[in-house]
Amino acid sequence: MRCIKGGNMLKENNALRRKVLNRLANELKNAGTEAVMIKEGEQGANTDIVNIVLSTVISRFGTLTAQFFFPPYNGAETVQYFTGLVSLSGALGEMDKRRLAPTIERINCELPCGLFAVYDEVGLVYKLTVPLPEDLSEDELFTMINLASGHAIALASSYARDF
Repeated sequence: MRCIKGGNMLKENNALRRKVLNRLANELKNAGTEAVMIKEGEQGANTDIVNIVLSTVISRFGTLTAQFFFPPYNGAETVQYFTGLVSLSGALGEMDKRRLAPTIERINCELPCGLFAVYDEVGLVYKLTVPLPEDLSEDELFTMINLASGHAIALASSYARDF
C-alpha cells in the first residue's frame, strides 16, 4: 500500500519517530500480530513504515492489512502527523467502487474521526491521521501512536463487515 506523499518534517525528530515505530512493531509482534518495519529507502518507502497483517480480521475482500507511519510534511506548524491506513481490499473495479459509495458515505458520517475511501492503486482503506506535538518525549509519543494505531484497527475492523 503506497499513498504517502509530502515533503520533510523536522529532521531532528526522525530518530525518535523511528524508535517509537520500532517499538510499535515489536509490541504488535509480541501480541501475535505479523508486523514488519520498513525503513525509509527500503522498498521505495519515503518514510519509515510499520506494515502489519491482521489475520484475525476478515472482510469480504480478505484479510485486513495496515500501515502506520509519520507522513513527510514540510508545513510551518510545530506538529508532526501520524497516519494509519487499514486496507480492507485490494484494487477495486468500477462496479465495486459504485456499489461501495453509498455505504462509505453513510459510515463516514457516523465516524468520530478518520474516514473510509477508495484509492485506485490500493482499494478500500480506513485512514486516520492525528496531529501530535513535536516536543513529546519517547514514552509520550509511543503512547499516542499506540492509541492511534489501535483506534484505526478497531474502527476499520468494526466496519469491515458492512462492506
